[in-house]
Amino acid sequence: MKKIRIRYFILIIVVIMLCFNGRNKILLKRFIEQKKIKINIESEKNKNKILKKEIYMLENVEDYIEKYVREKLNVMSFDEIEYRFDL
Repeated sequence: MKKIRIRYFILIIVVIMLCFNGRNKILLKRFIEQKKIKINIESEKNKNKILKKEIYMLENVEDYIEKYVREKLNVMSFDEIEYRFDL
């Protein structure tokens, strides 16, 4: 029983020493920063896929161009009438 307590005590002391070592703090900070950068890269890759799909649609599908112009630029065709309702 005492051997198990001594082993746990030694293990705790070693972990505490490693945590408060200056080099390990730097390694831990860099590891956390690396994880954040990887997440950011994945997010940007997903945005890139969406934009590539949008570019493809704009270049090849005429109906999508019309939809895009109507939504983003608020453009109406000549024969449309705009109705506005104030709430």
